[in-house]
Amino acid sequence: MPETFILYRFFFEWLGEVKNYPVSTNAWLCCWNETFNSLKESERDELLTIIYQNKFNELTINECNKKYRRLLGFYTNFRDDVVTKGTELYDLKKEYDENPT
Repeated sequence: MPETFILYRFFFEWLGEVKNYPVSTNAWLCCWNETFNSLKESERDELLTIIYQNKFNELTINECNKKYRRLLGFYTNFRDDVVTKGTELYDLKKEYDENPT
């Protein structure tokens, strides 16, 4: 699971369950299952190697196998968006914090 999703676990679960937000734990899990189940063993190994390196940016993702790109988008660092005033995720996090689960 993406690091930011682990750090803000309940918030990202809430995003999927209450807001049906496209960047959520549920969305990641569906994408993970779809992607992982469609790959050959060698592609799975390659994907896991990329994830284990934990260095994600738009350039790195665009250079990867097209089959991985959507999934790897969940691994970009959403932490900045969660804590930066004025971003959509920041506003949603404030809303969540007012009524945490």
